[in-house]
Amino acid sequence: MTSGTERGTLTIAGSGIACVTHITLEMLSYVKETAKFQHFYLVCDPVTEAFIEDNATGNCF
Repeated sequence: MTSGTERGTLTIAGSGIACVTHITLEMLSYVKETAKFQHFYLVCDPVTEAFIEDNATGNCF
């Protein structure tokens, strides 16, 4: 690693199995409080996808 390079962090938060109902307050706080970061997510239903995008303060991919 070259000097002057800052290390980032990676936080992984699961949304659960059931559509939106399994999302915990902790997971929701990660989504809402990461305004300057990117949100990468993989979900299998459009309701959870919409929920994450509606609550995210940063970019979603």
